[in-house]
Amino acid sequence: MPPCATNVVAIAGTSCGSMALIGDGPPRINGRPIDRTALAGDKVRFNANVVGAWPLSYQWLRDGVPVPGATQLLYSVINIQSSTPADYGLVASNSLGMVTGQVSTVTVLPAPPRIVALPAIVAAPSNSIALVKVTVAGSEPLAYQWRFGGANLANSAHIEGADASELKINHVQDSDLGSYTVAVTNAYGAVTSSIVTLRFATAAESMAQSVDSPWTWSLTGPTSSLWFWQDDVTHDGWDAAQSGPMGNSASSQISASFNSSTGAVFFWWKVSSQANADVLKFSSDSVERFRISGEVDWQRRSYRLAAGSHTLSWAYTKDASLTGGLDRAWVDEVSFGPPEPPVLAQGPVAGVVTEGSNYTFAVSATGTEPFSYQWRFNGTNLAGKTLATLATTNVRLTNAGDYSVVITNYAGAITSPVATLVVLPPGVSTHPWLFRPSKTELQILWSTGTLEAADSVEGPWSDVPEAVSPLTVPIDIGSRFFRVRLGNP
Repeated sequence: MPPCATNVVAIAGTSCGSMALIGDGPPRINGRPIDRTALAGDKVRFNANVVGAWPLSYQWLRDGVPVPGATQLLYSVINIQSSTPADYGLVASNSLGMVTGQVSTVTVLPAPPRIVALPAIVAAPSNSIALVKVTVAGSEPLAYQWRFGGANLANSAHIEGADASELKINHVQDSDLGSYTVAVTNAYGAVTSSIVTLRFATAAESMAQSVDSPWTWSLTGPTSSLWFWQDDVTHDGWDAAQSGPMGNSASSQISASFNSSTGAVFFWWKVSSQANADVLKFSSDSVERFRISGEVDWQRRSYRLAAGSHTLSWAYTKDASLTGGLDRAWVDEVSFGPPEPPVLAQGPVAGVVTEGSNYTFAVSATGTEPFSYQWRFNGTNLAGKTLATLATTNVRLTNAGDYSVVITNYAGAITSPVATLVVLPPGVSTHPWLFRPSKTELQILWSTGTLEAADSVEGPWSDVPEAVSPLTVPIDIGSRFFRVRLGNP
């Protein structure tokens, strides 16, 4: 039966064709529930055969009480723990009615602890944090005791969770490397795990940990300048990759190669360098996509990737002379996911200019790049105006009007608010121009002079502190008068 054939209650077929009967009317729950027995700590799954007119809604019950979030046809109880039998049932509903199915009684038997999951090897960069987690099933409560080299561990500033399911080793040193086990006990028995070996991570493993990525990483550049794991400067508060010290005319790079479906790479980066000279670059498939330099704090970027094989790289590159800032670059939280639509970060700004002068509109957006831009004038597309900036030189009176831009990427589009350009004839004295860009704001524009305000037209008038055109004010300021003063008061 094809996946698209949903809500089928009966099906028949011959050599000449087939037929499916689709459910209709109020919901019905077919079949009888099955009582079952489970060991403490087991995963128990519930399912039902429900027919009726779509769409159908579901709500699972435990002892007659709705289970929060259990609103799918398939429901699973993880780590079931119940000292008394519990009854599970399903309520199905649609626009034509509702039905409650018969209950399934689950009896949970006490059970000794059993190891469900435990890593065989844990690799951690030197001086980093190592985490070793065990997953155990069985009757609760469970007691844990971690051991190193056969000796019980105790909680300290260096060791945390010696008596918990997750062991945390701070500032891993040579003396911490070796074999770990955990003993788990409850009222019904005990179990000792297999050995977990803690070792130092390779350079590639350290990169994967520092940028939070499962990909296989490689490092290139002078040995002393290679990127490395550190936890002093991070975005996620945990760790990040940092470029090493390097001389002029040098470059150091981290990269990862992988196959992917259509999606986007996301990452955070930061740099402290000589502006416009020593740069941090991101490239995909050997083509540079972004670069930053100077003092740039943590910034999130995203770039679309088509389905196929890709190589991504982040390189810190220095020019032939001088340095600036800390002379370092950082990368953190690299991930892959669905592309994000554009979100307007900075819209175009309205202005007042004199005929013959120049004016530039500029916008910025966040989301998955690359972006495409289409500027509009009075609602009509401007041919060839497809950059993030719109420069208008030698402005004429006919250039006065409303400007906006449509920003598009593979995930969607957004249209900016309108920004009005006022063009004054040469020699005309300026005065305030008032616009209402939204229901809650007013925008005041002027080209030269000092903006003054008063509560009445007679005054007294006073300068608006630090007023720069365009000035946005809330619409609920009450009665207020504005004027522009040319020269000194």
